[in-house]
Amino acid sequence: MLAITAGSLAVRADVFLVPDPTADRIARVNGAGVVSSAISTGLDTPEQVAVDANGNLYVADSAAGKVLQFPAAGGGPNQIGDAVAGVTSLAFDKDGVLHVAIPGDRTIRKLVSNTFQILTTLEAGASPRCIAFAPGGNLFAAAGNKIFEVTPAGGSSPFSSDVTAPFAVAFDSTGKLFVTDTQQGGRILTFTGNSGNTKDEATGLGAVRGLAFDRANVAHYLTSGGELRKVINKTTSALVAGGLGDARLLTVRSASTLVVAFKGQTLTDPVGASFASFGSPAIGGGLVAFKATLQTGVLNFSSANASGLWRADSAGTITEIARKSIHLPGDADATSTVISVTDPVLNNNGRIAFTAKFKSGTTSGVAVMTDSTGGTLVPLVKKGEQAPGLDLGVKFTAFKQVVLADDAGPAFLASVAGPGIGLGNNLGLWSTNAAGVVSLVVRKGDMITVGGRTRKLSTPALFKGAPLTLGHGRHAALGQQFTFTAKFTDGFTALLLVQPGTTPTVLAEKGGMVGSAINGALFASFGSPCVTKQADKFAFLSKLVPSFGGVTSASAGAIFTQAAATNDLVAQKTFGAPGVTGAFFATIGDPVMSPSGALAFFGKMKAGLGGVLSGTAAGLWANTGGGLDNAVRQGDPAPGISGTVKFTAFRQFVLPDTGGVVFTASVAGSGITTSNNLGLWADDGTGGLELLIRKGDKVKINGQTKTATSFTIFKAVTGVTGQSRQFDTSGNVVCQVSCSDGTKAIFSFRRP
Repeated sequence: MLAITAGSLAVRADVFLVPDPTADRIARVNGAGVVSSAISTGLDTPEQVAVDANGNLYVADSAAGKVLQFPAAGGGPNQIGDAVAGVTSLAFDKDGVLHVAIPGDRTIRKLVSNTFQILTTLEAGASPRCIAFAPGGNLFAAAGNKIFEVTPAGGSSPFSSDVTAPFAVAFDSTGKLFVTDTQQGGRILTFTGNSGNTKDEATGLGAVRGLAFDRANVAHYLTSGGELRKVINKTTSALVAGGLGDARLLTVRSASTLVVAFKGQTLTDPVGASFASFGSPAIGGGLVAFKATLQTGVLNFSSANASGLWRADSAGTITEIARKSIHLPGDADATSTVISVTDPVLNNNGRIAFTAKFKSGTTSGVAVMTDSTGGTLVPLVKKGEQAPGLDLGVKFTAFKQVVLADDAGPAFLASVAGPGIGLGNNLGLWSTNAAGVVSLVVRKGDMITVGGRTRKLSTPALFKGAPLTLGHGRHAALGQQFTFTAKFTDGFTALLLVQPGTTPTVLAEKGGMVGSAINGALFASFGSPCVTKQADKFAFLSKLVPSFGGVTSASAGAIFTQAAATNDLVAQKTFGAPGVTGAFFATIGDPVMSPSGALAFFGKMKAGLGGVLSGTAAGLWANTGGGLDNAVRQGDPAPGISGTVKFTAFRQFVLPDTGGVVFTASVAGSGITTSNNLGLWADDGTGGLELLIRKGDKVKINGQTKTATSFTIFKAVTGVTGQSRQFDTSGNVVCQVSCSDGTKAIFSFRRP
């Protein structure tokens, strides 16, 4: 995502992206051989795919005569350059310039000022089918019955005629050139030194086509039968996946780690400053925002003006947002200066919100800051201002929590004081619409009809974290809609959905009927609910009333989803644990939901049943692949770590809208000590687990290799617990990393 400097040396995950022109899709094959669709719309006849340094995906769509871009942050397709009829192959040079092959006119073209200009035209009979760049900068093309070499200036010459029918060219991690040859029984060739003389690397492969290497430098190839296979040795290969149609060329995309910012980094905003430390970063809309402190004693920076907020864009440019002693951004009072700022939130459009303390003359104040009302950072509301929706003279006294929806401005919990305000009604939730209008949503002391009578709200449990899911937002949806557990002065509890200007909707209530999910069962109490982006589905943990509907005290804990006022049972204590034959749940935790409605939760199984032991009982369950299944459990091998290393405990997890659960876990086994026993993994949604970072990893920061001693992610952050902050819609995550030499950095991890 952020192309600032080289990333971690520890990332190990690969997926294969395979254009399937018969199905007009880009197939995704993970390391376990599971096939899914990475892109299934917007394509005509895709021939090849390439990925740039920022994770954007480019497709050669030959029938449409276009090169299409699918941004890493989502969306697209966007046409790149002009029309290029019959384009079959793509490659980026070492400077990131896109090149394409056009077999119909034997040209290789490069993108210049959004136009594909001819770099070279190959000799008669040489139609370029596949192109790839060597580490030295020259381009190699499989064309006709030869391999051609093309210089950056456009000079072309035959590199080798010692091939019969070359289909694809590719370079391994050492920079050695490999070629697939569809004749002579199907073979993979490589070359002796810099000469065009070949030698066989693998033979008897049949109708071999595209070729690519994973991060372990293992060759993978496609066949005309739609199979992806990997080379075991010179005469043996193994099936990875089938059903890939008329796939011809493929690309490997690996998980990547990029450094967003690091201690000691020299800045251009302010010019000459450098970072000393960081707060908890937030990601959204292709941006990363974070609190930081500058090195003091450098230029004119001291404790009086060194702390503030910065934002890094997709090009790696870091911009100051607000800083101590600097004018409060957007404030009409020229004397207002920043005292301190909270950790920020970003929405999926890249808008920002945070709380700032400031001084105006000799008076201190607090403001909720945002740029969501038009692109310019301004104070949305301030301490001491009239609280909308309440009697004249009732004013804001403090801001407790801030979240930022994708379709509106910030929502915030705030306390108030003034006429008629006491301890029973001094806290409320306000929300901002897209036009910047702030409205009261709900407040302590509101009279709400629930359970057949009107009751007084005593506690709106809004923007609360839940165990193991502190990094995942739970309560906010589009349309200024919010769900929460409501407690009333008479001890009654209910789950409510609220929205400005509407009567609260009761989702579930104490003593209420569960419905057909468990006939005759009654709700007793609730955990922290979660909601989808559209507020069309909810999920919650509930304790049920024993002795009703066959519920016992042992089976009283259950997770439900709700849509269209109908409850569906997801999991229940003492009942079967999906994915583990013969196992039963002993405990289950609060669920999380992705924006589109997938669900995940933590659970423990009963030891002694289904082969479950005390050390293999805990795990994460999710329904990202369809039905509910066990995503990972204690005792499973920990991918990405050599030797017999297994998961021992799960710390925190979140569920992005892309892929499956992302989680931190501790491990034990061969070579594991307290210095390397904690890692961050991501489930790709089809059963493949990818290790992103682990304590003890060697990471590269500013060109120097260092040892990571810790990383911090998915933690509760004061003032912003109501919003997902450290993962985005594409499943990219950000975290803080500390190294053994004292270096600190913010890392961005992009899954393949």
